[in-house]
Amino acid sequence: MAQAHRSPVSRLAAHARWRGQQAARRIRQASVLDLHRDPARGLHIAGWQRSGSTWLARMATSSASTRMVYEPSNIRPGLFAGGAPHLHPLPLAGPEDDLGIDGADIVDALAGRVSTAWTNPQVTDRLPRRRVVKDVRTVGAVPWIAGRLPDTPVILLLRHPMAVAHSIIELGWNADAATTSDAELAMRDPDAVLAAREAALLDEVRRWAVPHGFSLRHPASVDVHVILYEELALDPAAELRRLARFLDRYEEHWGDWAPDPAKIEAPSKTSFRRAESSPAAWIDSWSASYSPATLDAVGAVLAAEGIDRIYGTSSLPLLTGDAVLDAMAR
Repeated sequence: MAQAHRSPVSRLAAHARWRGQQAARRIRQASVLDLHRDPARGLHIAGWQRSGSTWLARMATSSASTRMVYEPSNIRPGLFAGGAPHLHPLPLAGPEDDLGIDGADIVDALAGRVSTAWTNPQVTDRLPRRRVVKDVRTVGAVPWIAGRLPDTPVILLLRHPMAVAHSIIELGWNADAATTSDAELAMRDPDAVLAAREAALLDEVRRWAVPHGFSLRHPASVDVHVILYEELALDPAAELRRLARFLDRYEEHWGDWAPDPAKIEAPSKTSFRRAESSPAAWIDSWSASYSPATLDAVGAVLAAEGIDRIYGTSSLPLLTGDAVLDAMAR
């Protein structure tokens, strides 16, 4: 109530403070001097939205002299469609394909030539010698990145597509969010909203499955490091040790990589962990929300892309991260 009775002067003062804080934040975000232009000093993390990629990127950038470059592919306008923000991924691309300006943007980010208020939401090092580029639009371009930049380590982060799709719908990021998030309609006609949610789920799983299936099967992805969100959530320290072994292959710039254990428990701003009490609850946030018929339909979508070798209708993966590429190559 006190807010409603503030004088015009106090409101102006509060606005001025807010503008000053915004300006100071922009200055901090811009005060990164990234002088090393070799893309081999970049680590690329590709992961669909709601896959835990921000969490993983924060852990990866917690190592000394490491900078985060946050979702550089989202700088240009017109990249979201339908809902807000309904992900519009980059085209599927292997090393022989021309990604045009999107490919140039990827290389620029990995080479440290991108630094904006959007890409620097958290300044982890002002004088970095390497960088972690985290992007949600590049899953289908992983073979292009791995093939074109063989000295750059590439990570593909996977999370059960049912968990991803459920989270997108819960946030109202799906294309039909006006129906699936309509509380009044849910009271009047719960069956209609349930049907819309199940249709939205299948749509999101299809959109997830195609680029993941393409990249996991592509021969150029042979040296990509696959991390399963479920394994990361259940034993983050073990997954970070596994990542360190992978980065040892890129010894010149990444051989001394050592993350800060304190960063393990820092979820992203849109994480649902605030309402969930354990890693098991983070992993299985969805299985009780959909009918057996819907789960079977999801299984068919995954089978069409060969991803039923990795994920089924249960919440945990069917194999380990180390086994994913071999399973998809068969």
